Amino acid sequence: MIKIVFHKLIFFSKISPNRKILNTIQTFHHSLNTKKKNDTNVARIQIIKLIVNFFQFFFIKQTLI
Repeated sequence: MIKIVFHKLIFFSKISPNRKILNTIQTFHHSLNTKKKNDTNVARIQIIKLIVNFFQFFFIKQTLI
């Protein structure tokens, strides 16, 4: 489930002009692999913000169509 969300976020970030999204996801992956608590917590907060932004963007896009 989480991997599917990551793949969708990564896909979204590649088509998005905002490169910060992709960098954040990569940071989160890296922090999960290295198991550094502080990095993981910071990245987790950023991921939550990204998911909220993603759904806001998606909702706005759907309402415009």
